[in-house]
Amino acid sequence: MIRVKLNGISLSDWTGGYWLGKCPEITLGISHDSRLIEQGFIFIALSYSKRDGHDFISDAVKNGAKSCIVEKDCKSSIPQLVVKDSLKALEVIARNIRENFKGNLIAVTGSCGKTSTKDLLTKIIGESDCYSTKGNLNNYLGVPLSLLGLNKKYKFSVIEAGISEFGEMSQLSYLIKPNIAIFTHIGEAHLKGLISKEKVAEEKAKLFDYRQSDGLIIAPYDVLKYKAFKKFYSKSILIVNEDILVGFNCYKKYSYSYKKVNNFLTEVKLITNSKEFIYSIKSFSRGMVQNSVLAVVAAIENNIKLDKIYSNVRSWKPSVNRGEIILTEDGMIYVDCYNANPSSMKDSLSAFIEASDNTKRRTYFIGTMNDLGEHSLDYHELVGKLIEFRKGDRIAFFGKEEKVRSYIKGVKSVGWTDSELEYFSSIKMFKSMKDKYTGSIFLKGSRSCELENLIPVLNT
Repeated sequence: MIRVKLNGISLSDWTGGYWLGKCPEITLGISHDSRLIEQGFIFIALSYSKRDGHDFISDAVKNGAKSCIVEKDCKSSIPQLVVKDSLKALEVIARNIRENFKGNLIAVTGSCGKTSTKDLLTKIIGESDCYSTKGNLNNYLGVPLSLLGLNKKYKFSVIEAGISEFGEMSQLSYLIKPNIAIFTHIGEAHLKGLISKEKVAEEKAKLFDYRQSDGLIIAPYDVLKYKAFKKFYSKSILIVNEDILVGFNCYKKYSYSYKKVNNFLTEVKLITNSKEFIYSIKSFSRGMVQNSVLAVVAAIENNIKLDKIYSNVRSWKPSVNRGEIILTEDGMIYVDCYNANPSSMKDSLSAFIEASDNTKRRTYFIGTMNDLGEHSLDYHELVGKLIEFRKGDRIAFFGKEEKVRSYIKGVKSVGWTDSELEYFSSIKMFKSMKDKYTGSIFLKGSRSCELENLIPVLNT
């Protein structure tokens, strides 16, 4: 549901559709979900997956819809804009709104870290000046819906772009047309559709295809090293840890270093052209530190005042289920279970192990990872090998049994034994045994594992 004033004549001109009934002068918003319709909104009937939006027009009318976008005459009591394809019409509307936006639009993509980077950059710029993707509306449907919210009161926008198949990113780039494209990471994500990390890089790089004429890339060395980005070096701002030697030149380079102030605060130092920038962030994740560098550099390059950058970074905290820390009597609960792939697992495990070094016991709740293609079991075994064995610690696995067996193979190779391991097919089965699992707690797995449902159980 997006609040945006749209003119009925403009809608028909943009989409090539025609009105049945009186053309509305102004609509107050647009939604494809009949449950979220508000008074004066236009309902767009989308047909995708197994749902046909045309079946919900009457519900939209009851909730206040004053007009609708359809692919056929639905004999509705409200005016209908008839188009050939509702999703294409949504994209055309979004593209026209984007082209009328005069501010700087920053796009964010990557195999992990997209949403955290987007949220942090929005926080740095300030929500009154910056419009950004809500939640993770970042795919072929979410991006056009997000772009509908652009308007002249904003000086900046941060739009997240996510893909899982070949051909998707070029389509998103055509809609977004970024001034700046941030690439957080290239990793083992959506390999069922994208096959390999090299192919992931090729597809991700297409976000820059339809850039503005003065467009720039901001990305770490581990992204720009891929062949797909070589042609963009002259338009790239390289982010590199000071310990890494780089064998290529870019438009500009920022090197960074960092040190832990305590388990929950990290100090970061940035250097470019003899200029030094120092700030602090509430995170002990190496990946989040690098994401913060990407966001801070984007803010610097957009001339955001330094005192505002430093203050807003320091006041930032992770979103729910995305590296969130809940302090407990026994230590902490590290909650990073919005999603998982091997790269994000590696980063989160490293951060947790380092931060919980002084606790008497660590307990790991590990969910399986989805969409990893033909080598999925190998990736689960590799992640298992990353879980450091320490006497007294325990692991509980959740998810599909075949993948859990690969996890167990990995952890046993680094010293774990059956007595420290448990497998639960559901969270309901775990509840009666929760007293066995104490100390500092780590939760991470794919969305389908729903590990966030363990939090109220562990806190009782």
